[in-house]
Amino acid sequence: MKILYWIGGAVVALFALLLAVGFVLPREVSASRSIVIDATAEEVFPYVADFNRFYDWSPWTKRDPEMENIVEGEPATVGHVNRWSGNSQVGTGSQTIVEVRAPDMVRTRLEFEGQAGFAEALMTLTPVADGVEVTWSFSTDLGASPFARLFGPIIGTAVSKDYNEGLANLKAMVEAD
Repeated sequence: MKILYWIGGAVVALFALLLAVGFVLPREVSASRSIVIDATAEEVFPYVADFNRFYDWSPWTKRDPEMENIVEGEPATVGHVNRWSGNSQVGTGSQTIVEVRAPDMVRTRLEFEGQAGFAEALMTLTPVADGVEVTWSFSTDLGASPFARLFGPIIGTAVSKDYNEGLANLKAMVEAD
């Protein structure tokens, strides 16, 4: 019987520790990655402002080649939207352009099915000596829940990895065209 009290106490202590850690982790999760592409901002912009072209270089295309995408609206304009539905690796959701400044910036709102709230992605194109620096950023507010905040470091790491892969794909595609 003593062993059950020890196990119960350990479970309660672990739960309390996770709860405490969750309270000190930040609400906001962000990630940002950059790459220099040997092209102009005007040459790169159509790849990042048109969801019809996004999946040509997206890191998620390889994870689910059968993913369904519905693209609506005029590319490179506020309201241009992509809705996707895929396997467990890519999930289901939508991405909508909420701000655009050609050829320098595209800001999108990401919504994931089954997730509360939303995330934001930002693509900036900055001319540099070797071409254009493309920076892809992500941010989201995980809310007040300490349990949601426990996933923040995992989300940040996963997004950073995916963004590195996507930017490398974008660079290869743009420079090959």
